[in-house]
Amino acid sequence: MLALAQGFLYSAVAVAPIMLVVPLLQSSAVFRLISRLLNPAHEVFGLRVIIGAILSIVGACTVSIDSSLILNAVGAPDDLARLLQWRV
Repeated sequence: MLALAQGFLYSAVAVAPIMLVVPLLQSSAVFRLISRLLNPAHEVFGLRVIIGAILSIVGACTVSIDSSLILNAVGAPDDLARLLQWRV
């Protein structure tokens, strides 16, 4: 199952933009928190797991934000903005 999941991951990255695929993959942290509510006797949770899941969700949301919005909000100089928006 793990090999199949990795195959689907690489297939998704090959077909769709990575900025779309990675936040969708990080949504598993949301389901991890929901499973804690549904199966409290079967899930081993601690404060570290909950903090890690929340940080993962915040990171996925941060990655999915358009970089030009962040640069405009920060008020970065034009030269720095061009450098940060450079793509391969």
